[in-house]
This record gives sequence, structure tokens and C-alpha cells, in this order.
Amino acid sequence: MWLLPGALMVPELRTMQITVTGLFLALGFVLFRGTPPNQRPELHIDMVRRTVEMGVRDLTGGTVSVARYQLDELSDLAVLSTTVVATDLSGNRVITLDLESKTAATELRDFLMDMPPLSNPNNVFRDHNSIF
Repeated sequence: MWLLPGALMVPELRTMQITVTGLFLALGFVLFRGTPPNQRPELHIDMVRRTVEMGVRDLTGGTVSVARYQLDELSDLAVLSTTVVATDLSGNRVITLDLESKTAATELRDFLMDMPPLSNPNNVFRDHNSIF
């Protein structure tokens, strides 16, 4: 349309060129100014490899690992209200993640109750068994 002979002489074609150019500029602006994918951390519990991993999604939708812990490195893994808390063998909190969903927290709490106990018998949250 921009390269047609006499394109500058025909007012209707000139109006179409300006309209299409404006639409392409608006589309380009929307594509470049769009919101990036959600960078909320995700929690992955792998019972086969016995790991707990936190990760975020990259632009392609794949998961990028932020932190990975073996279950033997953790003294406890608990769900307190809607927050997942994990502590290492020294008692330091290594994972604190708010699930923001009571349903997800309840399902994870039920899963953790069925999980075999962690290696350290002196779990930090042992006094809070009524929460589970």
C-alpha cells in the first residue's frame, strides 16, 4: 500500500496508509508495554527425588529454580494458616511462602500429614500439631 504508484496523490489511499500505520504503532506499543508473566514463587515438592524447590516462571513459561533443598536438609516443613514454612537443621527458616488460598493450604497440609517424617525428630513446629 505504501509502495503503490501514485500512493501520495490519492487522498483515500493516503488516509488508509495513515490509519494502518497508526494501528501498527498502537499494536507495537501494546506488545512492548504488556505486563510480564507473574513472578510469584512456586513451591514444588518432589517425593521421588525427596526435594523441596522454589522457583519462578520465566518469559517462556519454564520454571527457574530459586532454591532447592533435600528433605534430609530440613528439620520441618509446615503449613501455618496459609503460609508454608520450612526450617533447616539449624532451625533457620529457609522457605516462607504465602499460598494466598485456604484451599491450597488445606490440601498441602493434608499432603504433609501423610508424608513420611523428616530426618530430624525434634521438629521446630512439633508444639503446633493442633494446627495440622
